[in-house]
Amino acid sequence: MKNSASFISVFLFLLVGFSSQGATCGLRSGEMADSVSTAPADTSSTAFPGRGFNAMDYSMQKRFRPRNTSSFLNEKFTDNTFLHVTGGQFRFLDSQSCSGASAGIHYGKWFLPHHAFRLGAGFAFGRDNYDSRYMGQAFLRLSYMFDLISYIYGYDTSRFCVVSFVTGPGYALVRNSGVTGHSFTSHIGANVSMRVFRTVDVFLEPLFEIYTGSSAIPQSGTRKRVVCAFSGSVGLSCRFAQDNVAAPPASENWFLFLSGGIQFQNSSAVYRKIGLGNALGMHLNAGVGKWCRDFLALRLSAFYSDCKWLKYYAGEPLPELYAGVRFEGQLDLVSLVRGRRCRFSSSVLLGPEAGFFSKTDLNGKLSDLYVGLSTGLQANLKIASGVSLFVEPRLSIVPYSAPSDDATLVDAYRNYYDSVISVNVGLQYDL
Repeated sequence: MKNSASFISVFLFLLVGFSSQGATCGLRSGEMADSVSTAPADTSSTAFPGRGFNAMDYSMQKRFRPRNTSSFLNEKFTDNTFLHVTGGQFRFLDSQSCSGASAGIHYGKWFLPHHAFRLGAGFAFGRDNYDSRYMGQAFLRLSYMFDLISYIYGYDTSRFCVVSFVTGPGYALVRNSGVTGHSFTSHIGANVSMRVFRTVDVFLEPLFEIYTGSSAIPQSGTRKRVVCAFSGSVGLSCRFAQDNVAAPPASENWFLFLSGGIQFQNSSAVYRKIGLGNALGMHLNAGVGKWCRDFLALRLSAFYSDCKWLKYYAGEPLPELYAGVRFEGQLDLVSLVRGRRCRFSSSVLLGPEAGFFSKTDLNGKLSDLYVGLSTGLQANLKIASGVSLFVEPRLSIVPYSAPSDDATLVDAYRNYYDSVISVNVGLQYDL
């Protein structure tokens, strides 16, 4: 304690001494004291070179925002309104439910350049594997949309691709096994919109949904308070009364195509029990497309195909067939790199596939509707003015639900999928 008191006494003595010395120096140099006292204090980096900067010089600055290319029209309620028509796949995220189809229609408005609200209604259906019966629902959704691209890069109505954040509440009336229940829902996802025509866009919208109070949704014979689901949709958007809408890009070429080839199912049953040569069938595909950019096109086509999928002992191979429509994006990798259309191109194809399938088994036929995924590669060579020859290997994923062949399972049905491969040769004609 004595040492501490002594140390404090010495410290206070030195502090008073230095203060007195500073005051004395100030009295001896009066002119300097006057000049310092009357001059404004400068604590910036110019007053102390080499000692950093004054953070106060950068306070209250606004974040840099890019300049808006287009003006935002909001004089009437109908200004910047839009209509969405969607279709796609819906599934509750559990093994007791199968993928099904969904469709909807939505009406919304952009109240500000980056903010919109959308109200929609629709329906979805799928099979419940527990009792093999179909379950359906009608739903309402209120969505808030935030245009992320315009917020970052500025508002521009002629921009080709826009990505928006989507979220909001909803309501669903679910019916299954003769029982009807009510569910409050919430969803979150993204909307990727691509401008194809002057006032019409094509968009993709994956959503993750949560159902609460879903008393009509069986899960392994029980009920759950919370059920998760996934909804993946493709749609068309029609925009109304939008200002400064420029014409679409110069590359607006339409084209027709027709292709055909061989098809087989990629499964161990085909390779072990039938043999690839005996399992081959045919694949036909015809459609129309449009180049939205030199490197990107959208295609809509109809197809029919068949092949063999199973064989029992000494019996004949059993057939299966598929028929439906495909909506695909075509990305030309050569034009993407070189920046222009070339005589030879190599493209990647990807998009949803919806249709009907039928499989013959010993106990009869299994047939149903499905919503799947289709992808492929294309090598295209222009052989004459407006005429091209292409080779196109493809892969289609076809999900479905079928009776279970495992006696240890409780569920009456199980989820399966077919992996169907085809190799096609075709002609393309540019309009």
